[in-house]
Amino acid sequence: LRIGRRFRAHSSHGNPKNPVGNQVLFVAYFNAGIRAVDVRNPWSPRELGYYVPRVNPRTDQRCVVTDGVESCKIAIQTNNLEVDQRGYVYAVDRANSGMHIVELTEEAKKELTRRPEAGTPPYQEN
Repeated sequence: LRIGRRFRAHSSHGNPKNPVGNQVLFVAYFNAGIRAVDVRNPWSPRELGYYVPRVNPRTDQRCVVTDGVESCKIAIQTNNLEVDQRGYVYAVDRANSGMHIVELTEEAKKELTRRPEAGTPPYQEN
């Protein structure tokens, strides 16, 4: 069984000036899109949410050769991302799909600015 070509992390964003600062790690995860991970408790990180862009007519086909057999697939390839101070996440795709811009919801911003639960290690506030 073969699914998307590259299901692993590629790059992360750690801008302490974004609205969730050092509390959330945003990761470009190739064909798994954008992932947001709560790192307020570094001993127990948890995924908060994700966004996987759809392929579009401009998305390039990617091919590999395994044991002399060529196999091609069209899949999203989220490569790099940035997060600004307003909570916008900008992600680019290496398979020519373009730039994707998503915004944290107000509910997510509230959740991410609450204090950690009792018993978790202290963290530095922004």
